Amino acid sequence: MLEIKNLSITFNKQTANDKKALNNLSLHLNEGDFVTIIGSNGAGKSTLLNCISGSYQNDEGSIDLNGSAIHTLKEHKRAQHIGRLFQDPLKGTAPNMSIEENLELAYRRGNLTQNFYTRFLKVKISKEEKELFKSKLSLLELGLEERMKSKVGLLSGGQRQALTLLMATIIPPTLLLLDEHTAALDPKTAAKVMDITNKIIKKNNTTTFMITHNIKHALAYGNRMIVMSEGKIVMDINDEDKKKMSVEDVMKLYATLSVQEFSDKMILD
Repeated sequence: MLEIKNLSITFNKQTANDKKALNNLSLHLNEGDFVTIIGSNGAGKSTLLNCISGSYQNDEGSIDLNGSAIHTLKEHKRAQHIGRLFQDPLKGTAPNMSIEENLELAYRRGNLTQNFYTRFLKVKISKEEKELFKSKLSLLELGLEERMKSKVGLLSGGQRQALTLLMATIIPPTLLLLDEHTAALDPKTAAKVMDITNKIIKKNNTTTFMITHNIKHALAYGNRMIVMSEGKIVMDINDEDKKKMSVEDVMKLYATLSVQEFSDKMILD
């Protein structure tokens, strides 16, 4: 389904500050895999997602999605098959547009062209689309289905992140990339967004990568967990073994490896 082979990327090449951000990394995901990713800052977690999405161009290696070599495609072309959420709730939405207008943009992303946004401004949202959006919003249980005309910039961080999640999955993507998408939220809101995330992923059987600094989340969600350090995968833990592990087990296992220690943030979350 997703096949990554010998992926490498170096930042600041030919300088004293050059850094091998990904080092000959290989990974295979089956359809429907929900993989959580943990590791210290600078381990290469976000770089991996950036290479998959096309935000960064890898130096070596290949990325195949359903047999298609997507590493040769531009970022906007990959976006037709990949949904992505970031840590910042402000990313991924247009704050001066309404909730329903943002959903309309996401709903039509499969028809992106160079003049898409110009054409969109002239397109009327149909009654059927409005009913669809209302139905999808109601699943979030945040009351947003009654506020579809509201500007997105007026929403709270949690509401906005939940909306961004819905936008990324309203047309189920082939691959979903979650880059610490609950890290900027308070614990109660983060738990709500994670519950919504898990339900959507399970409902659509969406193949998913989720970066998190929260080891409890890494263990509780998904069917597989990988640990990264210095641009490599140093542990790949299957569902059966993951279910038997505690936070303390992860810390002890990680401590046996010749890699950086976890940050305090990862322990305390």
